[in-house]
Amino acid sequence: DGSSNAHGSLFIDCRNAGDFSDWNTLIYGHNMKDGSMFGGLKKYRKQAYYDAHPEMTLFTPEKTYRMEIFAAVTTDVSAAVYRVPAAREERDELVQWAQQNSEIECDVSIGTEDRIVTLSTCTGGDDDRFVVLAVLREYRRKVDSRWMFPSPVKADRPITPGVARRRLQTILERADCKRVRFHDLRHTFATLALENGMDVKTLS
Repeated sequence: DGSSNAHGSLFIDCRNAGDFSDWNTLIYGHNMKDGSMFGGLKKYRKQAYYDAHPEMTLFTPEKTYRMEIFAAVTTDVSAAVYRVPAAREERDELVQWAQQNSEIECDVSIGTEDRIVTLSTCTGGDDDRFVVLAVLREYRRKVDSRWMFPSPVKADRPITPGVARRRLQTILERADCKRVRFHDLRHTFATLALENGMDVKTLS
């Protein structure tokens, strides 16, 4: 919006298209001590943090994307990850390099046409960098599906239970509520429904 910020701004590599159509789009940000910009990226060095936060959401004026993280690597500025692949084969080599050198284990499938995003920040050394790589998945705005809770990215598939559970925990954390499971909510609803006069047959 043009306002001043002492921490700077996240920015895309000048070689990249602005619509994330490249095989690898590079986004840079400072490693701020207060956690702003890309100060939080270093948390992905821990497997437990990745397991709890395997995805990010990318908002653009035109589209909304889901970013499935598949690698986190400490490297330097000369690494292949800082290239913008001109062909799928180069992207495949980059993906293989990232998976082989990743500090965390990720079970993410990457399709032949998938684009990736690399988030890069400094680590304190002159040439050292920490990068988090993710597959870019476009959310569909409208889904015609036989499923009550369809996947926003996979045709004719339900949303995975793990995604639903993580979303619930995110909502609870933001609302400063204690951790509960969907199973707990089910029993809570049943108890409240009975207390308010619902008959057992209707409830079941």
